[in-house]
Amino acid sequence: TAGPSRRGTDKATMRSAIVLILALHVSPALAQSCGALNEYDEILSVVSEKFFDRSFDGLDWASRVSDYRRRVTCGDGAERIALIVNDLLAKLHASHTSLYTQSDQQYWGLKSFFWSMGGSESDDAYEVSYSGIWAEEHGGEWFARFVMQDSPAARAGIVPGDRLIAIDGVSFRPLRFPRGASILTVSSDGRATREVPIVTLTQSIMRGFEKAARASARVLNAGGKRVGYFQLWAGGARIRKIMEETLTMFESENLDALVLDLRGGYGGMGEDQLDGLRRSGVLGRIPKYFLIDDSLRSGKELLAGVIRRDGLGTLIGSRTAGQYLGASPFSIANDKYLLYLAVRGSRPPSDIPGIGPIEGVGIQPHVTVAPCWRYCGGRDPVLEKALELIAG
Repeated sequence: TAGPSRRGTDKATMRSAIVLILALHVSPALAQSCGALNEYDEILSVVSEKFFDRSFDGLDWASRVSDYRRRVTCGDGAERIALIVNDLLAKLHASHTSLYTQSDQQYWGLKSFFWSMGGSESDDAYEVSYSGIWAEEHGGEWFARFVMQDSPAARAGIVPGDRLIAIDGVSFRPLRFPRGASILTVSSDGRATREVPIVTLTQSIMRGFEKAARASARVLNAGGKRVGYFQLWAGGARIRKIMEETLTMFESENLDALVLDLRGGYGGMGEDQLDGLRRSGVLGRIPKYFLIDDSLRSGKELLAGVIRRDGLGTLIGSRTAGQYLGASPFSIANDKYLLYLAVRGSRPPSDIPGIGPIEGVGIQPHVTVAPCWRYCGGRDPVLEKALELIAG
């Protein structure tokens, strides 16, 4: 491995090569007057300097940057530039490496997440018209992948798997909710539609995760057995405190089993997130089930690996995403873009002692259950399987 002086030389050489190549294709006057090209150059300069793999997965990176730059025209807006850049970034075959604009729910989710993780006492930065729906697009159609507890959508009766068709008669997009009241057109079965009034809140997505985590705590019944349930939506000090308070409450509930739902939200946590479970003599004696799927990334995948390695419980669901590279957020063009970039990691991925590699591999469940992501009718096959196993 090259030492610090060699790495610094490599970075400087890469930057110089890119600047030289770009200079051959655009005049200084055009570069100054073309905002789209300036934004492209700013984005790619950060990628070229900060990306963890200095070989750029074996690509002639400077040439690729130059080739894709030819696709940019001065009239291109943020979404078009993001499309071009993300097409290029996909060639790096690395997790946590994408460009988001203010029209993406991930932009606002990640902004509020890192604001919170940075130690802010408030989660009220980067507010949106919050519905509580985490939407995903499949084949040009939008579906509710998750509906957060104690959210406007949950109170309105939206459930995971509902197809999201329109907001106030305009085709659905996650950030098209106006402030206050609107009408969401949905379908739960792919045939009939219904119109659902929703009154959004003005708050950050991270604030929504915190409220959802607190509201998720409840005791379920499985064949006469008492089951504690909690959904861990994201890392951060406040959600960790909510989890610890919930576990303390569960200790006095005379439970027969515990279900910890790791699906949805963000990571941002380490192995010590499980300290409360390890310390609890009461909860340590009962069976524990952990729900996983491909929404688990980063720190949540580490938790799943630790649970499997240390025999802390049974993993139920589907393989996690295998996205474990260390990433950092970069604000570009005065917050117009959020570049989420892998800045730490290795190729091939390093093994974690007792767990093995996670990047590109993921964590396999003990009990495999296919998730439902469309037209679920309120069913959750993964949770249902956990309750079935508990009931015996």
